[in-house]
Amino acid sequence: MEAVIFEVVPVLLFLGPCWLLAGLFYFFGMRPHLRSARLGILNGNLKTIGKFWSNSTGAIVDLSEDAIERDREKYIRSFLIFTAVLSLFSVLGMILLGLIFMTSRSRLEIQIFNSRLVSEPDLSAERIHQTLEEVRALV
Repeated sequence: MEAVIFEVVPVLLFLGPCWLLAGLFYFFGMRPHLRSARLGILNGNLKTIGKFWSNSTGAIVDLSEDAIERDREKYIRSFLIFTAVLSLFSVLGMILLGLIFMTSRSRLEIQIFNSRLVSEPDLSAERIHQTLEEVRALV
């Protein structure tokens, strides 16, 4: 039993920092965002014109059946794969992971989430198109 502990502890110390950082980012960053009312309002407005906000690509894409759920799964799967790869680099991987987490929002995403698309539910299709043009002009 002691031999197993001596083999597991170094692996946990080597991989642990990245997974700890990733866990914190998931529970305090990704998960609240995926469950947020702002994202729900945005996707509700975009559904009017047959589109939705893709978290995995950071863009507005065409809506199809189960597209939002598939995108959510892809977003989480990419996050886990990326964390697994960077955890192999231990401390350097943790630093890179932290930098990526801090700078992961694009200018388009920032502008979209600061627009009326997330603050005013049930916008008309015309108003949605107008707001999207305004946002694209700023980016």
